[in-house]
Amino acid sequence: MFVDERPYNFIRPIANISAMNRRKIGFCVSVIFAVLVVAPLSDTAQARSQVGPPRPGVKIEFTSDAFKAAEFNDVQRYGLPDGAITFLREHDSIRIWMPTGDGGNSIEVQTDDFHHFRSSVTPAPWVLSPIAGSWESNYTGISKVLRLPSGQLVALYQAEEHPCGGQVAGVSIAMATSDDNGATWSRQGQILTSPTITKTSCDDMVFHGNYSFSATIEPTGQYVYLWFSQGSDESWDDGLGGLRIARAPLSGGLLPGTWEKWYRGDWTQPGLGGRASQTLATPTPQWSPNPEISNEFAAIPSVTWNTEFNIYIAVFTTMTGFWYATSPDGMRWSDGEQLLKHKVLISSNRRPDEAWVYYPTLIDPTAQTDGYSSTAGILFYAFTPTGFAHEMMGREVKISSVAPSLPATGAKPNFVLYISFLLTAIGLATSCYRKVLPERH
Repeated sequence: MFVDERPYNFIRPIANISAMNRRKIGFCVSVIFAVLVVAPLSDTAQARSQVGPPRPGVKIEFTSDAFKAAEFNDVQRYGLPDGAITFLREHDSIRIWMPTGDGGNSIEVQTDDFHHFRSSVTPAPWVLSPIAGSWESNYTGISKVLRLPSGQLVALYQAEEHPCGGQVAGVSIAMATSDDNGATWSRQGQILTSPTITKTSCDDMVFHGNYSFSATIEPTGQYVYLWFSQGSDESWDDGLGGLRIARAPLSGGLLPGTWEKWYRGDWTQPGLGGRASQTLATPTPQWSPNPEISNEFAAIPSVTWNTEFNIYIAVFTTMTGFWYATSPDGMRWSDGEQLLKHKVLISSNRRPDEAWVYYPTLIDPTAQTDGYSSTAGILFYAFTPTGFAHEMMGREVKISSVAPSLPATGAKPNFVLYISFLLTAIGLATSCYRKVLPERH
């Protein structure tokens, strides 16, 4: 029976290869594999290791000019807002609470469309005020109000004591509850405090503690996540600037003692006196070569859960204005993108009478409460053209998803290098074939 062996002829040269030549072929194949695969991967890995986290997963763009949302004439109070604002939409009414620079008090106002804020009574009555001789003797700024499943209202607020006056202060985050729909508030105590400080003289003290926060209920509905800034003391410094995070179960009523801080990769520190790791670090030259923001701070956040793209968005303050970043879980953050370039209240190169912006809050005007965003929103912030008493401004924004990108400085593929690897591999394969495979007769 005739069998056409031509399709199998390519096997014969290989079968005739000596053991030594097989070893040579194995060596050649290994070299080719290293050239084509390992080297390019090493090059890419090295480039990626040098550039850090990726860019944000969304893009935020302004879609309107700034408009004045609240001024002294509207509520007969000045310094609006003096921190993040918070709101509840209930029974066709939108209730807003905010800290003011007017004696460190908080007020409640109303709005119909988030473009103009008003008070049914002027001046707008204080809803929470400092208590002399206490850890909240100089400031009580409400920046989060939420309603528990029981119907009780809870207010989270920044408390300050200024034992030496001015910017020297001890700060903490506290809570109050209301059983009469916000007509009166009962203080429940501090929920977040920093470790004990070692510097106690007025010459050495700084603005220290836990402060300038933003909070929302995380997507599962089990916890309230709260991002905050921290003023550091040398004995417990966990990194200058940056944002940290704490949480408490809704089932515990957010009371003191139910909070825990994220520290070194887990919820291991108590809310009262515990340490906290940076989650969103201070801006670096990698974000911007501008030395004005390098080694400074990222603070005063507004964090929302974006219901459209299932991602956390943080708008925060640096020395050069407002930036934003994104996170899948509230702990791991992207690099930042600048949203609004402007001098801020504490910019080192700002003259006392020069304009500044501060205290951003991103809201979704269609949501039931703050702490959430979608594809459109409004960024509220404090602004003054003269460097003194500030007023509330707003600008509409568009939020869109962006495709995953390479890390910040752009670790781009080196196509010239890859082509060189390919040509080298082809040359090695040709050489091996000519020198190792036996000639066919």
